[in-house]
Amino acid sequence: MNPVVHAELGWHAAQSPRARRDRVLVTLAGVAPDLGGLSLRWG
Repeated sequence: MNPVVHAELGWHAAQSPRARRDRVLVTLAGVAPDLGGLSLRWG
């Protein structure tokens, strides 16, 4: 999937935590697998 889609899914999944910091952490966790893929492409 597209990294933007992973970010959106992570953000929507993180809507239950109240703190903005928690939402950002969950969103970053959703995008983290794509960051590894970037190193394969441009690494």
